[in-house]
Amino acid sequence: ASFSGGSGIAVAVASPAYQELCVDRATAALPQGAPGTNTLFTVTGGPIEIVSLLGEVTTAIQAQACNLKLSYDSTNGTAGDLCANFDINADLIGSVYTINGIFADTLQRGADGVGFVAPLNVPAVDTSAITAGPLVIVAPGILTATTDANNTGSVRWSLRYKPLSPASRVVAN
Repeated sequence: ASFSGGSGIAVAVASPAYQELCVDRATAALPQGAPGTNTLFTVTGGPIEIVSLLGEVTTAIQAQACNLKLSYDSTNGTAGDLCANFDINADLIGSVYTINGIFADTLQRGADGVGFVAPLNVPAVDTSAITAGPLVIVAPGILTATTDANNTGSVRWSLRYKPLSPASRVVAN
C-alpha cells in the first residue's frame, strides 16, 4: 500500500498489485496412472496467498475407488500436500472440491451436485467469536492434483489468490 494525503493525514491507498485475483483452468480429465499427476497452476515471480482453490466436476467420476489430493512443489525443491487423499468415487457433475487450509485434513467436497464450500480466512458467522481460517502461502512453484487410480471424469479448477509481491503471477496449466 502507498500512503497519500495532505495536512498531516495519511491515507492508505491499496496497490492493485496486491488485490485478489482469480485464474481458471479449463476442464480437463483426471490424472491417469497409479499415481497420476496433473499440474493445475504455476506460480512465478513471488509468493501468493491462496484465498480459495475450487474444483468443479464437469464429467461424472467413474464408479470405482479413486483418491484425489492437491499438492504443492516449489521451485526450490520443497514439496508438500495441501490436503490429504479423499475418495471421489462416482462423484456427480456439479460436485465441488476445495481445501480448508489444514494440510492434514482431506480434500473437502460439497454434496453431490450441490455444495457450499467456504473460502479460506473467512470469519465465522457468529461475530461474538470471530475466527479466521489458516493462511495458505506458497512460493513460486506448481500446484498439482494427484489420483491413485485410472478413473474417467473431468474437473475444472479455479484459484483465487492475492499476490504478495509486485512480481507474483499465476497461470493455469
